[in-house]
Amino acid sequence: MHLCVDIIDFQSVFHGLRYQEQKSGKHRLGESDDSQERASSLRLSFRDYARVIDQCRASAGFPNANKKDCTAQRPIIASMDMRKTEPIERAADAAKSNFVLIAYDYRDTLPSTPVGQGAPGDDQPRSAASLSAQVAYLLGTLRHFKPADVSATVFTHAFDVYRAVDDLVNGEGMGYQVAIAGFESWMDRRWSGVGVLSNEMGRTNKIPFFDLTSESESLIGCAMSAASSEPDDRGTKPSRRVGF
Repeated sequence: MHLCVDIIDFQSVFHGLRYQEQKSGKHRLGESDDSQERASSLRLSFRDYARVIDQCRASAGFPNANKKDCTAQRPIIASMDMRKTEPIERAADAAKSNFVLIAYDYRDTLPSTPVGQGAPGDDQPRSAASLSAQVAYLLGTLRHFKPADVSATVFTHAFDVYRAVDDLVNGEGMGYQVAIAGFESWMDRRWSGVGVLSNEMGRTNKIPFFDLTSESESLIGCAMSAASSEPDDRGTKPSRRVGF
């Protein structure tokens, strides 16, 4: 039985939706960008994401979760305020589309501060949290399987997970099938520098990138255009803007 693992970095989704709100004019004037209490006018449809990621898997030659000899695990890794009801609501949302919520208290996902500058805590906004360490750890558990028995996709903009993915795909004796998924205009531009983004000039990388831009309207309720094509100082086509 082949295991199909489809991971969603929900911190990446959260920031991407806020960025897209502002870009599309759906952002409500007067509301703070850092507020995590207000409801977003855009949401990621887990049901449509499962459909689209299965199509991407099939087009890239990855095993598909819809086949009889495959089973799917679809974790959503999220940073939340565990003292509130949000984790329960989000878990129920995910379960409807056969995703499983793995929730961390946002205080535990704040990057450590430099020595002598105090510890992260309640005075830091939840928007400062990062789930890259949790995603990288989850990817590391794939080593318990043979490369032929597992494949994975990761929805994230964060370049922090690159080394974990690169080791599984390109490392000596590895050869796992792992792809990065996302909207190209959301991606940290360093993905271009290592040849992962689809419009890279001459560089190649065995890590596939599933660009979901053409499905953005069904996935988040907002039609998106292709990423900028301005050259940067490394000779890559996208602009120098990092992330969002």
